[in-house]
Amino acid sequence: MSKQLSLKAVKKENEIYKEKFDIPVKVDGVEYNIKITPFFSPEKIKNVINSFSKLCKMAVDENIEIKNGEDFSIIDCLLIKEFTDIKFSNNRKASTILAEFKQLLNSPLYRELMEAFPESSVHEAYGYYNDMKGVAVKFERFIEQQQEMVNKLPLENKDILFGDKSDKES
Repeated sequence: MSKQLSLKAVKKENEIYKEKFDIPVKVDGVEYNIKITPFFSPEKIKNVINSFSKLCKMAVDENIEIKNGEDFSIIDCLLIKEFTDIKFSNNRKASTILAEFKQLLNSPLYRELMEAFPESSVHEAYGYYNDMKGVAVKFERFIEQQQEMVNKLPLENKDILFGDKSDKES
């Protein structure tokens, strides 16, 4: 017979998210110890994906294109930002943030840090991102279907809903 689960046991299991260890690195000939949190809590993974979403929105507002395939590199940098004690600037401009990330991505430090994270932690973060991306795609398709349905309705006064087409052409 199994025991009844208590939140005390869940709390004890969640202690793993508080673990940290030091990873020694050398940058520009100087040795540093970077504190790393190897296990990603679901709440902090959500924070990373929300940060990614906000960064994408800021990039659009600044007319910066984030190309296909760059999303995972940016998420990697956000994981490093969230789960290490490396200091990043507090700048709120997408161009500056992306420039910092590019510097990190072009450094051997990037690979060293990503390899220090357990593969399962990184896969969990990517999985959450892919799930959210899938939900967004389904939502966009739903909106498109609804718009198509409304467009096909035999409405007498479509100009009230959609505006007069002659106004748009002039």
